[in-house]
Amino acid sequence: HDVYDQNGSLRVRIVYSYDEQGVVATRNIIGYDRYERQISSHTYTFDDELIWQESFKYNRRGDLVKRIQILYEGGMPIKNIYSYKYDYNSDGTWSRCRYYLNNILYHTTNH
Repeated sequence: HDVYDQNGSLRVRIVYSYDEQGVVATRNIIGYDRYERQISSHTYTFDDELIWQESFKYNRRGDLVKRIQILYEGGMPIKNIYSYKYDYNSDGTWSRCRYYLNNILYHTTNH
């Protein structure tokens, strides 16, 4: 199910996953900004318990600069919070990704 704003831009997409019996297992609500870039994602169980959240931030050029992922258990965020920070060269090409686990630098990848 897609929801568009008055300008015809995609703002929300709702995606369902189903179990073997055809019953809804999860519901994913994906949010988009006015440029139709993904800015959020929330995944819920069949009984509306939040199990996963993801957010995205972009720079002025539209490059993804930060991505945060949070896993939930019992409706509460658990300790493992993942985040990624991206760096770009002046020409807009990807140069480095830093991966954090619980706000501690875990790994760096250079391009």
